[in-house]
Amino acid sequence: MSFAFPLVRAADIFPVVNWLQRSGRPVSEILGQAQLHGAICETPNRLIALQHALDLLRILGDREGADIGWRMVSGSGATELGPVSDILLGAPTLRAALTRLSVEMARHVTHEQFALVPRPGGAEFTEQMLLNIDPRARHLCQQYVLALLRSLCRLTGYAEDPFGRVEIAPHPELGVAPLAGWLGPDVRASASRKLRVFLPDHVLDRRVPPHLSGADTSEHDRFPALRGPAGYAGTVETYLEHLLAQGREVPSVQWVAAAGGTSLRTMQRRLAEEGTNFSDVLDRVRRDLAMQALVSGQRPIGAIGAGLGYARAPSFTRAVRRWSAQPPRTLRDKAAR
Repeated sequence: MSFAFPLVRAADIFPVVNWLQRSGRPVSEILGQAQLHGAICETPNRLIALQHALDLLRILGDREGADIGWRMVSGSGATELGPVSDILLGAPTLRAALTRLSVEMARHVTHEQFALVPRPGGAEFTEQMLLNIDPRARHLCQQYVLALLRSLCRLTGYAEDPFGRVEIAPHPELGVAPLAGWLGPDVRASASRKLRVFLPDHVLDRRVPPHLSGADTSEHDRFPALRGPAGYAGTVETYLEHLLAQGREVPSVQWVAAAGGTSLRTMQRRLAEEGTNFSDVLDRVRRDLAMQALVSGQRPIGAIGAGLGYARAPSFTRAVRRWSAQPPRTLRDKAAR
């Protein structure tokens, strides 16, 4: 069986960060509680641990109330939905946009699936998280998706309630009550833990306004798919690369396993099944980042080593010699010629 380390692009939590900023909440403090960096919005393409994004929703649910997933996004305009809205807003109709979403989100998240399934009189939009996660986080995540969906319907100019039927994974203590005040009594608990939303044809065929349907999606088109032949080790490597490129401390294997929502033993077993281990994966990431930084010549050699977790310059020099058979200074001098 093929596995991948659970990842999501930073762009996908921009609506959350936008709400925190608009509401005057301590953004860096709250992000830090979820092991996320305060400068996350500076790099929308950056990959973060999906578990940390889900932890952020759970933390906000405990802090702000069990309907926060809905309240953060409901009523947001196109500019507040984050760069991920480009996936949707380059399409002529809502139906075309949601059809595209089911394919294009593979570029944004590894373990979340979306689909638009034709039904008599309309279609059923579904979302499911392919992870065993905290039921509070699952409920809030589906609230978040549902609110994004309604905001997209509103962008077409449709002002009425667009949903014909809603089934959502229930909150473990409150059931579907957190949404009852917003969507009425027709919201039901989903036995499958999958979000199911029926949208009638007259909503799906609404035209997206010209200034939105012509949105430039070229930036998004450069995002590679996250699921694929890279496997578990490849996605762990990708995560570590993005993490260290932010200037974060080199994490322990225990920390990375927790970020992946799994046990240390399971992570080690999955890496071993692909013929590698955490130390080797981390070493490859350090090597690639070190070579790039040394060749670019933009940072002092000592700062490069320290940023990659080498406390002493001789340790970094030995590592570079092992990778390239040359000391750091020689590599930099050759690149500068």
